[in-house]
Amino acid sequence: MNYEQAKRLISKKLQTELYQPYGMERYKMVLMFRTGIEVTTEKGRIYKPLPLGINLEWLIKALRGKESPFVKIRFTGKRTANLVDLAKNDSIAWDAAKELVAKILEQGDPLPAELRQFTIEILRGGERPKKQGRYRAENLYRDQCIADSIYTLHECNFKPLTKNSNESENNSACHVVVEALAKLGDMISYDAVKSIWRNYKEFC
Repeated sequence: MNYEQAKRLISKKLQTELYQPYGMERYKMVLMFRTGIEVTTEKGRIYKPLPLGINLEWLIKALRGKESPFVKIRFTGKRTANLVDLAKNDSIAWDAAKELVAKILEQGDPLPAELRQFTIEILRGGERPKKQGRYRAENLYRDQCIADSIYTLHECNFKPLTKNSNESENNSACHVVVEALAKLGDMISYDAVKSIWRNYKEFC
């Protein structure tokens, strides 16, 4: 895959994930995956995949009941505090937390303390928050999509980063993403994309 082909691929990917209705459903699933997952593969292997690149696509397919190498997903609930905090002001995060409660209970596992309190508040009449401006979680989701695009390009043999933003051969995955976003009207610097990648690499 050459640079121009990569740019077209990532432009289409980001347009679907960020600017179309399906993006919001995907956003909800990403928030759920970030709380901690454990999967079982077709061969019976149990492990914790990175929620990026092809793994993320397989996770989404498995969660939606479609064919996937991951035949079972177990939500561990190890990192639910951030989701519950986001759910106070973000309707999609609220939906994700509510769905996560159902998934963990279906698994027969106890709810983490944060989700238990979230459930109590719902039972006492707590309502889904209304949107007021841009959600903080929307920025987190945008960053997740950017990191996932870089990871996807890395799987296609693009280097995630160059040594610096002024290097003559600006053909890293981060540069592809910067240009793809610019094509969609979303102007973001190379340094900002690089920072997003480094932050998510640490998370993964």
